[in-house]
Amino acid sequence: MVPTILTFVVKSAHISIRIAQDELSRTPRRSVSPGLRVERSAKHGGGRARIDLDEALMVGDEPRHDLLDLNEVLDQLAGADPEAAELVKLRFLPA
Repeated sequence: MVPTILTFVVKSAHISIRIAQDELSRTPRRSVSPGLRVERSAKHGGGRARIDLDEALMVGDEPRHDLLDLNEVLDQLAGADPEAAELVKLRFLPA
């Protein structure tokens, strides 16, 4: 029986996997000190309080005064310079 190219590829892949497994088993695993774990977790938001998405998106019944003030200022700017007001809206407000 003549070995086919597919047989050669499969055997080569198997040998490569075995070599990689042997190399991984020989390298010592890095142990992480407890202090380093705390530092890493703080870098990745470990010290932050978790907030549910539903809770974060809750909108109150009362009007937001900061948004009303912003709208008033944008209206004043539109009266003085309509292009500047449009630029501010496009740059800072969601579409």
